Amino acid sequence: MNDRPFRRVGPGSAAPLWAALYVVMASALFAAMNALAKYLLLPGTGPEIGVLQITFVRYVFGTLFLLPVLSRIRCIP
Repeated sequence: MNDRPFRRVGPGSAAPLWAALYVVMASALFAAMNALAKYLLLPGTGPEIGVLQITFVRYVFGTLFLLPVLSRIRCIP
């Protein structure tokens, strides 16, 4: 994994603000992803796509999004 210890966060640090921003962004992206999946399942919105296909594509895109992040923190070779 990573040999560096966690940085200590002192008073006046912007780290808690960044953490809160990441939480809000993640919540918005999860909501958008779920809304898109539900929209694709509505009848009459285009070609019928199965639930398993939508779930598979959601996880594939999630994995593709996380690969550069995991590579950057050296969690994967």
